[in-house]
Amino acid sequence: MTVNPCIYCGAEVPEGYGHVCPICETNIKNGVMPRNAVPAISAGCGQAPRNRKFKPIYKPSGRAHEYGEYAINIYSGCDNGCYYCYAPKTLHTDRAEFERVKLRFGIVKAVWEQLSTFPERGKTIALCFTCDPYPRNIDSTPTRNIIQAIKNSGNHVQILTKNPISRDFDIMDKNDWFGITLTCNDIAAANNEPGALPPT
Repeated sequence: MTVNPCIYCGAEVPEGYGHVCPICETNIKNGVMPRNAVPAISAGCGQAPRNRKFKPIYKPSGRAHEYGEYAINIYSGCDNGCYYCYAPKTLHTDRAEFERVKLRFGIVKAVWEQLSTFPERGKTIALCFTCDPYPRNIDSTPTRNIIQAIKNSGNHVQILTKNPISRDFDIMDKNDWFGITLTCNDIAAANNEPGALPPT
């Protein structure tokens, strides 16, 4: 059974491999950008950026800069449902639409391409400001692929999530940060951030 086309080459992806086929996954683990990679449109991948080269790594401005020298928003939207979230207003997006999470079109390939000419080494790249890097309702394999790309480039990740999983610790090291946001107890969390994992 196949569930998605590979986000790199468009090949059919066997069940259990998420968004990346076994061949491209092997290349990534070996630090090689898959050859002839073409971003494939799959369900929930959003629209392709128009009229400009997609460069997802950016420098946060204002007070956000204190949380990371660079940042990437891997997904469009967030399904944690936090009533206090600033992102829908900042992005001029209806809250209900914001909570329908989508993988940003071509994001993994674009990160690899940008990092291939990235002039910095030893920098911290934050994941993420306007989404959770580990959404609960869609496959988060692209997050792992992006962490691997960042580490292969000689840079580091700073992760902030409400849905902590240890899956990607094996590709991280002492220079990386993994933060968990706890704002209240389980009872309050069920009302204030109903889509996130409970604090305990």
